[in-house]
Amino acid sequence: MNVKGYVRIASPLMLLAVILASCAPAAAPAPTPKPAAPAAKPAEKVPTAKPAATPEAKPAAPAATPKPAADQPRSGGILHISMYALVQHYDIHQNTSVAGMHPMQHAYNNVVAYDPLDPEKIVGDLAQSWDMSQDGTVFTFRLHPGVKWQDGKSFTSADARFTLERIQNPPRGTVVPRIRELVQVVKSVETPDAQTLKLTLKNPSASFLGSYATSWFAVFPKHVIEEKGDMKRTIMGTGPFRFKSDVPGSSFELTKNADYFKKGRPYLDGIRYYVLVDASTRFAAFRTKRVQLAAAPYGLMPEQLETVKSTMPQVTTAQYQGATWFGLYVMTTKQPWSDLRVRKAMSLAIDRQLGVKTVESTAGAVAGPIPPGSWSLPEDELLKMPGFRQPKDADRAEARKLLAEAGQANLKFSMLFRTGARYAAAAEFLKDQLGTIGVEMSLKPIEYTQLLDLVNRHDFDAAMMMGTWTIYDPDDLLLQFYRSDAVRNYGVYKDAEIDKLVDEQSRMLDQAKRKEMVLQTQRIILDRVPFVLSHWANYIAGWWPEVKNFKKPLSQFSYFRLEDVWLAQ
Repeated sequence: MNVKGYVRIASPLMLLAVILASCAPAAAPAPTPKPAAPAAKPAEKVPTAKPAATPEAKPAAPAATPKPAADQPRSGGILHISMYALVQHYDIHQNTSVAGMHPMQHAYNNVVAYDPLDPEKIVGDLAQSWDMSQDGTVFTFRLHPGVKWQDGKSFTSADARFTLERIQNPPRGTVVPRIRELVQVVKSVETPDAQTLKLTLKNPSASFLGSYATSWFAVFPKHVIEEKGDMKRTIMGTGPFRFKSDVPGSSFELTKNADYFKKGRPYLDGIRYYVLVDASTRFAAFRTKRVQLAAAPYGLMPEQLETVKSTMPQVTTAQYQGATWFGLYVMTTKQPWSDLRVRKAMSLAIDRQLGVKTVESTAGAVAGPIPPGSWSLPEDELLKMPGFRQPKDADRAEARKLLAEAGQANLKFSMLFRTGARYAAAAEFLKDQLGTIGVEMSLKPIEYTQLLDLVNRHDFDAAMMMGTWTIYDPDDLLLQFYRSDAVRNYGVYKDAEIDKLVDEQSRMLDQAKRKEMVLQTQRIILDRVPFVLSHWANYIAGWWPEVKNFKKPLSQFSYFRLEDVWLAQ
C-alpha cells in the first residue's frame, strides 16, 4: 500500500499504531512558520436615524494587532544545556547512556524519526515517504535526493543499509548496542538504487517502526567508518548541526549546518553543553540562566522540582513518566536465589509506595514490569497483588514464612550498586526494606563500568541495577529484560512460558489481542520474580520561557535533535 501523511501513535505512549495506522511518512522538511494574524474587518457604521438628529457614530472596530516578531520563529542564538556526565566517545551505536547520545545526535539524521513538534507522530527524516506491505513484513523507504554528508560527499541508501547492519552485527570486541534486540527482526536489507531502502522482516513486528525512529538509529557515513574503523573520535553526519569543539570535562559545542537539506532549519546558531556532574551545580547553573534547558535524564532532580515551581513559575517543567526502574538482580542459577520462595519473600518485603515517596520525592510511580500507561496492569488490579498491596503487614508476615520454609530465616548477603548519591539512596532503601523481614544485606558501592562488566558476565550474586526504556512498547520493556536470551537478563532467569508469550505479543498486530497477551505476561512475571522490582523513577526536564518549540519527547531516547527550537531573546 502506498502510505500518505504520517504515522500517529494511538495514545501519547502507545507505539503499536505505527504498524496499525498505515505507517506513513515524511512531513515536509521545513514547515512554514505561522503568519501573523490578519487585520480584523472594520465594523460597519451605524446608519443615520430619520428624522431624528444623527446619533453619535459607533466607532469602527480596531484592527487586530499583529503578533510581535518575538512570537515568530527566528534564527540566531546559542542554546545552553546542562549535561550530567562526561562524553566518553562519539559513536552513538556503541554507547550505553544518554550522555553518549544526546550531544552527538544533533549532527545526524534517522531514516524515520519522532516528530520533534508532535512526539506522538512518526515522520520521515532522511526518508521522504515509505510503503508497508499488507502483511506488515516489508518496508520500502524512498530517501531524499541531494542530501550531503558534512564533508560534502553524497548520502545514499548504502549508508542507511550499512548503519542498520552495523547495529545488528556490531564489530567483534565492541559494545552491543542497547537496541540491538529490537532490530533482530530484520531479515534482509536491500538497496535497489541510491534513493531506495527496502527492509524485509522475519515476521510482522508491532514495534519495529517505533524502534527504528529512535535516536539510537542515527545514520552513519559508510565511507568514514570504512576509512577510520569507527566513529569514536569523529562526528560526521547529515544533520542540522556540525561538531565544533569538545573540552573534556567542561563543554561540548556544535554550530549550525548552513547546508542542511531541510531548508530554513535549524534556527539556532549553535548548541553548547556544559558538563556539570554535580546535581547542585547543575541546578545553580539553571537558576542563574547560564543553562536555559535542563534536559532529562538528570536535568532537574526530584527534590529540586518543588523549588522550581515555587520560586521560578515562568519555567516549564515536564516529567518523563516511568522512564527508569530500580531493582535487585540475583543470580537465579545459584542458591538461595534459585528458590522461588526466597525471591518472592524479598519482593513481598518492599513498600513500593514508600520508595516513590522517599527515594524519588514523589517523582516516580508504583508499577509492575511495564510502567503506567496503555500497556501496564490496571492500577486497581496491581494494588491488590502481593508486594503492592497496603498495609504491608500481611505481605511481610508471608515473606518471613517463605524464608523459614526455604531454610533462609537468617539470610545474609551483600549487594553491589552503582556509586553516586542517587543510587546510594535507592540501595539504602532496599536494605531497610529487606531488614523488615530479617534479611541482613550489606552494601558494596562500585564504579558503574565495573558493575556493568560484572553483571554482563553474570559474575555476581546480587546487584541493584537501573533499567530504562527506549520506547514505550512491550517489545522494548519485555524483550530486553525478561526473555531468556535477553542481553539485560542479568540474573539468567529462564522461563519457556514467558519466552513464548513475549514472542507472540511481538508479532501480534491486533491491538486488543496483543494487550491481553502483554497483561498476562506481566502477571506471570510478578508471580515468578525473575528479579525484585522496586519502583519506577521519573526524569524531569525544565526550560526557560525564551526556549521556544521545545516539546517533551516520549522518552529521553526518542528524538532530541532541536532543529525546530529557537530563542526569543
